[in-house]
Amino acid sequence: MQINNQLIDEFIARTDWEAVWNEDTFSQSDTSALEKNLDYNKFDWMCGATKMVFQPTDPKEQYVIKIPFRFVGEEDWDSEDGDFYYNEIMYAPVPSKGVYECGFSGFNQYTWDYCQTELEYCKLAAAANISEFFPETIQYCEEPYPVYLQELCYPVFLKHRDDTNIAEERRKLEKILPEEIGYWAQIFSPFWIKDAINYYGEDKLIKLFQFMSDFHMRDFHSSNYGYRQSDNTPVLIDFAGYYE
Repeated sequence: MQINNQLIDEFIARTDWEAVWNEDTFSQSDTSALEKNLDYNKFDWMCGATKMVFQPTDPKEQYVIKIPFRFVGEEDWDSEDGDFYYNEIMYAPVPSKGVYECGFSGFNQYTWDYCQTELEYCKLAAAANISEFFPETIQYCEEPYPVYLQELCYPVFLKHRDDTNIAEERRKLEKILPEEIGYWAQIFSPFWIKDAINYYGEDKLIKLFQFMSDFHMRDFHSSNYGYRQSDNTPVLIDFAGYYE
């Protein structure tokens, strides 16, 4: 991942990080602490429930900047997810101390650093020999605030817009693929699954899905997985949900 340090350092220098740390409202519902000094000629931005993402407007830059929110209040949590978590996940064996203890440093008791969670997943994926499915992710700095970089990807729906025969494709996959993949074909686009098999092989995909089951990785709607911008290889995009 080639990094334009000058661009990122300028972004960091323009930001009032003291306000980000001190304003209790820095969350999905209030991103003004980071927006107010942003150079919109150089960055576009979007946000999910746990982090803000800044994409350089220069098409030569092939990465995004991810900033974890300080606060993810219970009002932002999906109640059905919560029920699932308490009924299914909290009693499961803790697969990795690193994943479950990667946050809280400097963050409040209701959340952790979800970008750090993604970084931990990348390390675990490397150990499991399935790094192909995870975009390169690094922590750029810890001070004055945790700032992360991730290689640029785009969501699956931008490549596969025609879903008119998606149900048929899923039925076909369920008939010809192992059960481990057939289950996930109900969640992932069957076209993405086919691409993943073509690029990485069926065994690798089964290893990924087993990894995701072991670590309770969820929330894979069509914006959270897709393809690398650089070479169109299948990849996960946002893989640290509330309960990971």
